[in-house]
Amino acid sequence: MPNPCNTATTIPFTVPVPGASLRVEILDLAGRQLRDWHLVATGGVQTLRWDGTDADGTAVASGVYLCRPVAPPGVAARRVVVVR
Repeated sequence: MPNPCNTATTIPFTVPVPGASLRVEILDLAGRQLRDWHLVATGGVQTLRWDGTDADGTAVASGVYLCRPVAPPGVAARRVVVVR
């Protein structure tokens, strides 16, 4: 939220297993990882704020990106649209 976003967006996702290790990745459509976070989930609905930058802090270009939470029991993906 919001999606499309300009400078930042909040990405909600659900983690059914409290205390699980969680990795959240931002990927471009070619599958290249631009940014990632390693977290310990508290379970239930979680939110992550992405400021629209890559791992080096450089703003990403306008386009469609994938946010991919990786946690038990599996992997999910959600589209995030950046409009500059």
